[in-house]
Formats: sequence, structure tokens, C-alpha cells
Amino acid sequence: MPYPDLDSLTNPAASDPRVGHALLHSDINEALRYGVRKATVTLSSADILALDSTPVTIIAAPGAGKWLVPHQVTLAVDFATTPYVNGDNWPGLYYAGPGPQIKALDILSQASSARSMESPTVGADATNTDDVAIVAGYGSPSTDGDSALTVIVWYSIEDSPA
Repeated sequence: MPYPDLDSLTNPAASDPRVGHALLHSDINEALRYGVRKATVTLSSADILALDSTPVTIIAAPGAGKWLVPHQVTLAVDFATTPYVNGDNWPGLYYAGPGPQIKALDILSQASSARSMESPTVGADATNTDDVAIVAGYGSPSTDGDSALTVIVWYSIEDSPA
């Protein structure tokens, strides 16, 4: 049996044996059609060393009446020769401002190439996130370090709660 193509996933027919029950796939179909987006940004060593004073935009602000909801964060360090050194105040992914932290970038301490994939942990206080970008930054400046970091965020844009 052939694998379903994107068209059959986004337009399921109950009689299509490749898709099966249309209701079972409705959440996946909605995500594919209406909302889950992916942002990928690679930070150079110069970007990382300057994050405290110069945050890097990962996802632009969505506009008035909207807010960004991160669903999954993947970090990938492409290790060069020297790990980054930092105390307990690693830069992170934040709502700009700085607003609530989404994910610490402590993976930068690795002395080899590394990958991390996890659900973001935005604190209970997610106020002031309307029409705000998601950025990397706001930590004590890292010293040393020469590796690049790729940040991948799967997210949706939602209407701000009334």
C-alpha cells in the first residue's frame, strides 16, 4: 500500500484506505493546514558571544492581537574546538522584553556536537506576550566558545486571549 501524500492527509476521504478514519486524522490535518510553523536560525559564535547585549530574533512579532505559542524546541550545537563557559546565567530563548523564558541555552556548555529536543517550559506568568517576538539572548555574556548553534522552533500564532 502506498504512503499517503500531503494532499490526502489534508483532504482525507473516509473511503480512502490510505488515510482510514478522517476523524482520527483531523488534528494532524488542522496542524498541517492551519497553524504549526517552523523557524530555523543558526547563531554564529559571534552572535552567541554577544547575546547579552544583542538578542537575535528567532521568530518575529506576530502583530496586534496575536501571540506566539512555542510547541517544540530543538537545539543543535555544531562543536568546533572550545566549549562556551558561563556561570549559572545562560542565555536563553525568551519572549522579547525580556519576557518569560522559553528554554535555557545551556547546551552550549557541551564539549562535543550535541542535539536537544524538548517541549518549552514557559512559566505560569506568560503575561506581556501579545505581539512580542521570540529571541535568543538575555544571559551573562559567555566567554570563550567557538561553536555554532542551530535553533529550531515549532510554533503557532494564536489570537490573544480577551
